[in-house]
Amino acid sequence: MKTLIAIFTLLTFSESAHAESRLRFAYRNPTQGGVSERIEIQGDNDSGGVFIGACGRDGKLCACEFRKDANKIVETTKPEAISYDERGNYFRCVFSGKGGPVSFVRITRKNFSTSLLPIKSELTLLDLMGASLDMNRARQIYRYSCEFNFLQKEGTTTQSFDCTNTQVSCDPDGDPSKNFCLLKARFPYFLYADNFTNNFRNRPTDRLYNGGGSGRLCGMQLKQFNCADQEGTPVRNFGLYGEQVGYWDTSVQLGAGPDLAPVSYGFAARTSASTNECPPGLEKRVFYRAEINTSDINPSHNFTSGLLSTEIMSPLNEPSPFQINKLSGGHCDGTRCSIPQSYSWGVKSTGYSKAGQTEFCVIPAALFP
Repeated sequence: MKTLIAIFTLLTFSESAHAESRLRFAYRNPTQGGVSERIEIQGDNDSGGVFIGACGRDGKLCACEFRKDANKIVETTKPEAISYDERGNYFRCVFSGKGGPVSFVRITRKNFSTSLLPIKSELTLLDLMGASLDMNRARQIYRYSCEFNFLQKEGTTTQSFDCTNTQVSCDPDGDPSKNFCLLKARFPYFLYADNFTNNFRNRPTDRLYNGGGSGRLCGMQLKQFNCADQEGTPVRNFGLYGEQVGYWDTSVQLGAGPDLAPVSYGFAARTSASTNECPPGLEKRVFYRAEINTSDINPSHNFTSGLLSTEIMSPLNEPSPFQINKLSGGHCDGTRCSIPQSYSWGVKSTGYSKAGQTEFCVIPAALFP
């Protein structure tokens, strides 16, 4: 029995030495109110086995020791005030605030302790990456959008359009000479960039109808889509990690532009299995999708029904509805068409939904330089 006890003691001291270098940071969210505060202590990659072995899967075999400075202990948590999230590999410690302000914290148990960590109220990208991840693979995700012009004239299909004078109005005033309109809609797309690579080459500028031929359609030089306006400028939206490692384990697939299938842009972190929270310093995102039904829009057009528009946003911020607007007043006389110029009205609005989508965690855009 004495031999077994000696072996156990040796292991715990070895784990303690190992754990000191396996913590990234301690974080106090500055938005918290009240006297008591929650401090989150993030473990580094592949350190979960050490913490589970020492503190149990729920973390309650250990305590959080709060200090005012390196020498003065202010408070040590009871089991109900500490928990460990295995998926995100971090501890949650609740500080009561009764002993006054604290600046340092560590995880302790008999024969086990981590080094003291300063408690931060603001994190950097370097904090999130830690010593074991490559900063160059922190991948920025950008959003931009393209405005599409869909052709509306009686007899039009997704495969064909002609210049015939159909005498069927698409204008609000019902004038049959105004037989040609444009249905306008914006679709969002996404790009990525890190210090090794990017896919900005996949962002198009625009495309003309019949662009592979004369560049004209019934005498018109008309863009099928335009990505070069102000809303087509890529704007940094959030960040992923470029490799599947540690808690960066959830592939996020996005499309770079029209006609390009979604591919993996990198990896996000999963939310906690018990609280649905993100690891400290990360932000929650979810896919929103709008399926655009155009089968009830008349007269006929080339806007394919059932197209999907995909946005990524906070679960608390639902995107504005997908909008189809109309330019009217165009005329096709049998050989040529004039481009519609009169803005009419919103033809159709379709709400986005996150139903059935799984929330995930990303790097805040503000952390990138």
